[in-house]
This record gives sequence, structure tokens and C-alpha cells, in this order.
Amino acid sequence: MLALNEYDPLVRNNLLEEYIDGMKEQNRKALVDFYEITKDAIYGFILSIIKNKEEALDIFQDAYIKLYENASKYQKEGKPLAWIMTIVKNLCYENLRKQKNNVDLEVLNNVGVVDKHNKKVEDKMVLDLAFQMITLEERNIIMLHVIGGMKYREIAKLLNLPLSTVLSKYHRAIKRMKEILKEDMK
Repeated sequence: MLALNEYDPLVRNNLLEEYIDGMKEQNRKALVDFYEITKDAIYGFILSIIKNKEEALDIFQDAYIKLYENASKYQKEGKPLAWIMTIVKNLCYENLRKQKNNVDLEVLNNVGVVDKHNKKVEDKMVLDLAFQMITLEERNIIMLHVIGGMKYREIAKLLNLPLSTVLSKYHRAIKRMKEILKEDMK
């Protein structure tokens, strides 16, 4: 089966709406087909927000349960991907709010624990810092394109932005991150 980003946008939207209609009727086959064409884009989007593979996988599973349970609430407007990603984004933000209330012991343990022979922790921290220096929207665009495998046009539709804006934000963010990383190398 093809991935979500391999379909023509009109064909993709029609397929997604067909599968959502099937899910409204508790059709498990529709859910399986829906999963097959959306899994890469949804996982990439979740990972772009959560940045932790294990947590992203948990949210990924919860997302399909939530999408299946809420299929009856979907209103056909020709924008099924926007509806899908809104639900997924809300699950991610809910998870982040819960995390914010807990102290992350791993981060506390890693602070200052970098030796000269193993710079992995330091490199990760620098990369995380560079990623934090760009806006959430820029991070989402980068992750949807790089990890989600989505084309710029698809990202523009999903985020309801002009294609030129998506392109400029992507390139500007990549350039800014490269500059930050170069500064750290000095």
C-alpha cells in the first residue's frame, strides 16, 4: 500500500474521508487501511513534537484509538488531514503538559556528565539547543518533511500555510540551525 505522501492530494483526501466514514460505522478494515496510509506521517509528526521514541510510540497508539473513537465527529470539509493532525497535536501537547509537572531525572543526571572521550550527550544537547532556537512551526515543518516524508505542498495544506511560507520557513530554520551548530564547533 502507498504511503500518505505518495497520493495526489485530492485522491488522498477522498481515501481518508472514505476510511473515516468506514470507521464511523465501526469498520475495522477501514481502520487498518487508514493506518497503513497515515502511519508514517502521523508518527513523524508526533516525533517532531515529543522528541522521544518510546513516548512517541505510546502517543502513536493512543492517536489511532482516539481517531477511531472520534471518527463520528468528523465533518466532511475536504480537510481530513487537518482534522487528523489536530487530534494528534492535542494528544502530544497533553502529554507534554503531563511531563512538565514531573521532574525529568534523566536530564538532571546528564547535566555536566560529559567526558572528553564521549561527546554524545554534549552533541545531543547542542542539537537540542539548536532545535529550540527555531519556532515550533519551523520545527514541525522540518520534522514533517524530514521524518514524516511529506512534500512541501502537503505540509502547506496540512498547516494551512502558503507553499512559499513553508519553503522559506524550512530553509530559514535549517540555515539558522547550521549557524548555531557552527558557532558551537568553534
